[in-house]
Amino acid sequence: MSVLRRALSRAAHEFSIRAFGESRRTFQPLPPSVGVPSWSAIQTYCFRPDIQAVYPLGLTPAGRGAFLRWCSQHGATWGATYERAAAELAMLDATPSRGLALTYRFRPQWQRLFPLALTAEWHWRELCDWIAWEFNCGGRWLKRAMLGNSDIELSVDVTLIARWRQVCGLQVEATEYAAALAEGGSTVGKRAVPTNPLHGIAGEFTQTALESGSITIVKAGAFEPFDSTFDGCGLHPREGVYRIAAWSWELEDLPAQVLQQTSLVQEFWTPSEFSAIGLRKHAVAQPIYAMRPSVNVPAPSTLTRTDFGLLGDECVFLSIFDLSGMLERKNPLGAIAAFRRAFSTLDRARLVLKINRAESYPRELEAIRTAASGSSITVLTGTMPGCDLAALLRCSDSLVSLHRSEGFGYTLAEAMLLGKPVIATNYSANAEYMTPDNSLPVNFDMVKIELDIGVYSAGSRWAEPQIDHAAMQMRWVFQHRHAAQEIGKRASRDAHAMFSRAAFARRLQARLQQIRLASPRRIRSLRQT
Repeated sequence: MSVLRRALSRAAHEFSIRAFGESRRTFQPLPPSVGVPSWSAIQTYCFRPDIQAVYPLGLTPAGRGAFLRWCSQHGATWGATYERAAAELAMLDATPSRGLALTYRFRPQWQRLFPLALTAEWHWRELCDWIAWEFNCGGRWLKRAMLGNSDIELSVDVTLIARWRQVCGLQVEATEYAAALAEGGSTVGKRAVPTNPLHGIAGEFTQTALESGSITIVKAGAFEPFDSTFDGCGLHPREGVYRIAAWSWELEDLPAQVLQQTSLVQEFWTPSEFSAIGLRKHAVAQPIYAMRPSVNVPAPSTLTRTDFGLLGDECVFLSIFDLSGMLERKNPLGAIAAFRRAFSTLDRARLVLKINRAESYPRELEAIRTAASGSSITVLTGTMPGCDLAALLRCSDSLVSLHRSEGFGYTLAEAMLLGKPVIATNYSANAEYMTPDNSLPVNFDMVKIELDIGVYSAGSRWAEPQIDHAAMQMRWVFQHRHAAQEIGKRASRDAHAMFSRAAFARRLQARLQQIRLASPRRIRSLRQT
């Protein structure tokens, strides 16, 4: 038996090396700027099915030794060092059921075979008996693994699946969804989708809810295959759940292939009427609703212009964008061109470019720096807390966005809430809430995309903002500071009315109530299980 065990151990170890090698071609090693410690050994295990396949009980006393050996050899690349993994697994061992219950939450097969394991003690014991038989393990730890209060899955009204741990617009929107649902009286269970650490890690790893609600909302980009989301986050889709794809999309054309994995979708939500256009063109059978989200800005920190390296008497134009959203779509080069056309270095004007995830896109960053050189343009990179970003917005005189298309435009809405006049392309979703009375729209020409750009296909259309008109709008703000501030005040008034959380909560609850009334038998049966 010992010879066989050693042979199996060697085979498992070799398989782990191959699996890890495949994964490394997908996820690059983390650069120091990302902050490796944000990854934990537990999270690495939960979101790596290849590791789970080799070490199925890696979070339990039965398999922690083998998983720790993997961490000692490979885990540092993901922040799952041996020392950290040992400390985390020791905490799990304090309650024998804890590591097993957490593993269950990320094993779809276990969830399918024992759907009530975290709600009924008898089903939990059946799971333990099956594990003892399936993996030929036992011992006192498994007998002592009683279902504890912290392991029990609580029943909720809505399960919300999103990129909870990625610093991005989708995470911000999901946060507003959760807050508005709670304000409307719904209990919410959160489930995290795996996050590429190169895109930044936010918060603690606590979003491990199962699909225990009768309604599930998946907040994602349109190019994230809906049906695969469940496998990707280790979740078995329960029967009878009403599922909503809350999609974000930035063009008026939606490629047909994104609808190929939507068999689990009963309904589509979009953040704007503009985003809904592409779906409606395909005449999908599911209903489509434009569900404008709420927008909230953190209280600004005490940072001043001096802290950001800006002069007190300058007219500051601010552009905030994320390079993962595509340089061509966000079009900061257009903002640079408009600023250079509007001002000389003798003018007391400055353009500030706040770039998120710049370290992951060195080529694009270099193009921006080259275009900005020789002008009064400041480039700020690196992660900035929300309160500091709000302070930077507060320190500016105007926000500039010469985007070619937007699915909603969170930054624009945030600037309006803070009373800043927004200079932005008068096209796509932002045209639904920006008017000549509360902002400074920029004229544009519709153009075709010549070549494929990421997920944006050649032949699709978007806007080409008119640089001369954008420069004219910038110059007007520079010359009419008081009038521009009045526009900002009207923007703040309108934005508070349009983007309030209370209004969003009412829209959500009204639609959820319609769903429940349309299928009361389904809702009752789910609550009884």
